[in-house]
Amino acid sequence: MDDFSELLSRARAGDAGAVETIYREYQDAVARAARSGLGPFLHQQYDTIDISQSVFGDMIRELPAFEDRGEPAFRRWLLTKVHNKLCVKARGQTLKGGVRRERRLETETGLAAAHDAPEPGDVVAGRDEEERLGAMLGALEPADREVIGLYVDEGLPWAEVARRLDLGSPDAARMRFVRAVTSLRRRWTRG
Repeated sequence: MDDFSELLSRARAGDAGAVETIYREYQDAVARAARSGLGPFLHQQYDTIDISQSVFGDMIRELPAFEDRGEPAFRRWLLTKVHNKLCVKARGQTLKGGVRRERRLETETGLAAAHDAPEPGDVVAGRDEEERLGAMLGALEPADREVIGLYVDEGLPWAEVARRLDLGSPDAARMRFVRAVTSLRRRWTRG
């Protein structure tokens, strides 16, 4: 996309044409992320279009405050919004073990689900580890964060990762990823 920063600046200022251009550019990526993340259970209650529209609605509301850090960061921001929406939908619909939240505790399945629920301390520990990982990812070099985001979060093939990072080959992208993960692993074990 030519001159992303200029386009984003126009969209942030309320230019409907710029917002439409951004929507057209990213609608397929957002829809793919929503489709792959819905899964069979959520797909019964939500549609890819519902999730996509919600993400783009949030985008329009939040654009004026969005800080331009380049096109890859903007793409990750949108795909993170998809992921977060799906997580919220899933948490709202299921208990541990995939049991639907609508089941009453008096039923055999409901009682088993309540009995098998994680201890509050385990839930807190899991959240602490997620926060720790997020902080460690944030402390990585920008190039390391970017290669991890493109490969893990966006699920791009190595050739596309190499193209986006302006690297010479898919192998170069793979090697950057290995170095980034090795650095992250060292930080985690030192932690």
